[in-house]
Amino acid sequence: MLSAAAPALPTTFEWVISAALLAWLVAVVIALVRLEKTKGRREPMGQLGWAVAILCLPVIGAVCWFISDAAASKVDDDAA
Repeated sequence: MLSAAAPALPTTFEWVISAALLAWLVAVVIALVRLEKTKGRREPMGQLGWAVAILCLPVIGAVCWFISDAAASKVDDDAA
């Protein structure tokens, strides 16, 4: 006879996927906010390109933005 209880794996899988989705959403929001704060340092079309990359490339866009922004901030700090 089959058990009526649901297996634990699908529930755990749903929690992991939900946590990953939430982490991605938080990373995208933080990247877009930081992009907005660099308005004076970047050209408008460059900013638009970064916004599109952040939104359309789920993980890679936000990660590339964080790396690029950190490198640009370091260059700005060294120049000052």
